[in-house]
Amino acid sequence: MKPPLGIKHFTFKNSIFPIGAGIFLLVCFSLVFWFFKGTPDRRPMKYTATFAGINGEFGEPFGIAVKAGEVYISDGQNGTIMRVNANSTTIFVSGLGTPSGIAFDRSGNLIVADSGTH
Repeated sequence: MKPPLGIKHFTFKNSIFPIGAGIFLLVCFSLVFWFFKGTPDRRPMKYTATFAGINGEFGEPFGIAVKAGEVYISDGQNGTIMRVNANSTTIFVSGLGTPSGIAFDRSGNLIVADSGTH
C-alpha cells in the first residue's frame, strides 16, 4: 500500500535531519542560556567594608550629587552629607534623620530627601 501524497514512511534515513536539527537547537539554546544566566557565586559573604569618608568609613551611603567638581554623598546611618573634592572630605550638613536621595536644582541648591524625618 502506498502512503498518501506528501507523506513518507518513517525510516532511519528520513529521521536523521530532524534529530540532528533538534540536537543543534538544544545546544544553541543551552549556550545562550548559560551565557546570559551564567553561574551565580553562591558562597556566603563573610564581611563587607567601606573605606572612604572622614574617619575611613561611611555608615550607609545612599545618594550622590555632583556640582562644580565636588561630590556630595548622603550618609543615612550618620545623618550627614559629606562634600568630597580633590583635596579634602568635609561634613557639609549634619543632624539629619536619614538622608537618602540628594540632587542639585538648576539654581545650585541642594535638595535632600531626608526619609528619617519624612
